Amino acid sequence: MPDTNQFWLPNDHGQLEIPRGAVIELHCTKSFANSTEAQRAEHKEKHQHNKNRTSPSNSSNHSSTRPPHDISNIFRIAKNTRTIRPRCLHDKSFLWQGEKYEFRQFICERSTRYRVEQLHEKCPAMTDDRTTATAEMYRVGFNVSSNRFVETMRICYEPAQLRTLYVEHVLLPASIHFQKSVKRLNFSKAGYFQGFNMNHLYSHYNQQQQAAVALQGQQHVRHLFDNNTLFLARGHLAAKADYIYASQQRSTFNFFNAAPQ
Repeated sequence: MPDTNQFWLPNDHGQLEIPRGAVIELHCTKSFANSTEAQRAEHKEKHQHNKNRTSPSNSSNHSSTRPPHDISNIFRIAKNTRTIRPRCLHDKSFLWQGEKYEFRQFICERSTRYRVEQLHEKCPAMTDDRTTATAEMYRVGFNVSSNRFVETMRICYEPAQLRTLYVEHVLLPASIHFQKSVKRLNFSKAGYFQGFNMNHLYSHYNQQQQAAVALQGQQHVRHLFDNNTLFLARGHLAAKADYIYASQQRSTFNFFNAAPQ
């Protein structure tokens, strides 16, 4: 939503409902893409696929090679434009810089990239445990501008023990309409955890070695771990499915938001 740190939320039916005349704000990490050209390429690919499936007996009936009429207005935008504010006209049509476009033409060149930022603030004390005395707060989200950061979560992290104490995020009723089939990512260090191989720390081999040290011998390890069903996985603290949009869901794949489970 323009000039806020909030996302538009779906209605009770899981639909994104924008009032006619309302302005929305769309943001990309790098730049917007020429979505019309992408759609033309998609149409050409589908046409070629249909052409290859045409039987000889129907060869006289050719499909139209013209792209759909609703993408005739090419979305031209200056390179490295990261934010636009189109106005809703009706249905899925929006007005931007005096031209009419379909909502699906607003496409980023690449997936929106999240950031993890250290706030240089101590975590609020939860108990008298000394652990919280040195733990610090971090935030995860998207830099929309120099003075606007749209958060997806806040994290209390203890660097000396390489341990996240807790994660804060808002779970909304609209979260039940989260986007499905969003591809899982590899967990990212997000610019932190320097000097640590996080993938090795979570590996089955390292788990077995650490267990052997803790139990003072290998004899019990084989009963506690195997490589199929008995192991510690890197689990989300704030769940992927708690977030509505794909960009928000991707921001959960950082090692601050993970713990052995």
